[in-house]
Amino acid sequence: MILNKVYRTPYEKKKFVVFVRNADNKIVKVRFGDNNYKIKRNIKKNRTSFLKRHKCTNPGPKDKARYWSCLNWKKNLL
Repeated sequence: MILNKVYRTPYEKKKFVVFVRNADNKIVKVRFGDNNYKIKRNIKKNRTSFLKRHKCTNPGPKDKARYWSCLNWKKNLL
């Protein structure tokens, strides 16, 4: 387990998981993404729509799924 590294989770409810430290300095598991949907972030219209819909200009703290989902759509982590 490496902190702040995104992993795929093929047999769980969510598509991705990442381990991070929260405000209390504890390690937490953050799951995000839907296994039933394909990610089409290479299509510009889809990307801009997602980033606007999820308010990715201010994604919030690192220990929330919105932060990692926005980062994943912005930087193409996986």
